[in-house]
Amino acid sequence: MYETVDLAEYVRAIWRGRFAMITGTLLGGLAALGISLLMRPQYEATTTVGISRHNEDKTTNRTFQALLENRSIGTKVLTELGLDKPPHNLTAEEFIHEALEVEEVPDTSLLIVRVRVSDPTLAARATERLSALAIEMNEQLADRTATTKRSVLKRQLDEARQKLDGLETRLVAFKDNAQIELTRRGVEALLEQRGTLSWLLVELAAEQTRLASAEKELSQRKPTVTVQRSIDRDVPLMESVRANPTPTKPMFDVALKDEFINPVYEELEKSVAAMRTKVAGMERQRRELTERLSPDSPQFAQMKRLNEREVQLAELERQVTLARTLHNDLFLRHEQARIESASASQLSVLDPPQVPLRPVSPRKVLNTALGLLLGFMLTFTLLMVRQFVRLSA
Repeated sequence: MYETVDLAEYVRAIWRGRFAMITGTLLGGLAALGISLLMRPQYEATTTVGISRHNEDKTTNRTFQALLENRSIGTKVLTELGLDKPPHNLTAEEFIHEALEVEEVPDTSLLIVRVRVSDPTLAARATERLSALAIEMNEQLADRTATTKRSVLKRQLDEARQKLDGLETRLVAFKDNAQIELTRRGVEALLEQRGTLSWLLVELAAEQTRLASAEKELSQRKPTVTVQRSIDRDVPLMESVRANPTPTKPMFDVALKDEFINPVYEELEKSVAAMRTKVAGMERQRRELTERLSPDSPQFAQMKRLNEREVQLAELERQVTLARTLHNDLFLRHEQARIESASASQLSVLDPPQVPLRPVSPRKVLNTALGLLLGFMLTFTLLMVRQFVRLSA
């Protein structure tokens, strides 16, 4: 069976031990107060650091927070202010992790810097010096980064300029030596002659056809024409007949024949001669053009050279265009780097630190209150344990 707990006994035990509880509570408060009085007071100085960013700068607040918590800056602050010597004896690690606190204000470009040491003046000076050294280091880093970037871009820009100048010089020299325009005009004339040859072949074939037709017609005609006429139309001959009294036959029945040059034949002959002359000239012109346009001719070789030179010219112009594009791009990037170096993210002190008038630790009132509470709870617990043991016995 379970034993019934008599609360009245515990209440009476508390009443009997009231003086002990008061004494324990006071002793706890006095102990906490004594410890607080023995502790070295700590003073905290605060400053607000603002970050001004360029529109395209992607640097976060955490970067500048790490800069403020840099070990080299902490060491320099300790050395300059003597915080690494007695009675402080702070190391860089202790200063960063115990004495320094850098807090980021959410959704802003602000950082709160707090330094806590036992000397109020040194706390303010350490906060001020820490911020100044961080600002100086940020400027040095920005200048170094910008200088390095500009130097690399400047070297690349000079190389691109040198390459572009060399290619442009080669291009001008190639144009002067290749004489492409002059060669192109010669090739254009050659191409015109090729068109002329095509036309000439057609005209020659037509002319040869006309010549053959004219020669055939000429072969079918006689060069002369015979014309018959009566004797009575020839007066001298009639006089001779009258003088002859014994004609063998009637003279009036005699027919006379006259031969004349055929005018049609004569015209055809002239036309054929002209056609033959024309065909011969066209044949001669065809031979000349054929020889000139043959693959082994100097003109054809000139055409091949033009094609090769035009390919070389196009390649040189492409290289010049690429080199000019690269040079212009590097020039713009170099100018952007110069502008960005002048508008890099900067740190600035918005709220200078003030010498704190009251320490932030130890908190004597709070510590004493906690000591009183702890003394009361400890005495009360002991009384309850003692009563439990007595009742159990």
